Amino acid sequence: MNVSDHTVTDLACILQRSRCSITGLITSGKLDAYDAAPEGRYRQWRVTSEALDKFRQRNQARPPEKRRKHVAKPTKQYV
Repeated sequence: MNVSDHTVTDLACILQRSRCSITGLITSGKLDAYDAAPEGRYRQWRVTSEALDKFRQRNQARPPEKRRKHVAKPTKQYV
């Protein structure tokens, strides 16, 4: 384990999410991680700083798209 690697608890504090949501991001493949104890009974996920930076870039907030102005269609008038 490198000093720059983050645990699930660290990431929960950094990203301001729950530990369960961080684990869900890891198991779904959206956040790259490795198991620090592959022979152990429980998973001990670690995320490198590079993987965290990639995740932040992919999920960066974008400005909202400009909405098109609604143009009312003329209605037919029956006389």
